[in-house]
Amino acid sequence: MVSYVSIVYGFLADLILFGEKFGAVELIALTVMMSTILGISIQKVREKKLEAIKEGLKEEKKTSQAGNLE
Repeated sequence: MVSYVSIVYGFLADLILFGEKFGAVELIALTVMMSTILGISIQKVREKKLEAIKEGLKEEKKTSQAGNLE
């Protein structure tokens, strides 16, 4: 995934430093790569948040069960 970001930086460097003109195919490819990277990143963040919530609920349940035993 990180290597795809470096490709985007390469596109930007060509555009800014060398004044390169890009066609539709290059722009579509860049858009697909960035969309994929962004989508995977968002999915991974959501999964981690859901995991943290589940762990918090497990800890809360254990705490409440231990309190009921006393």
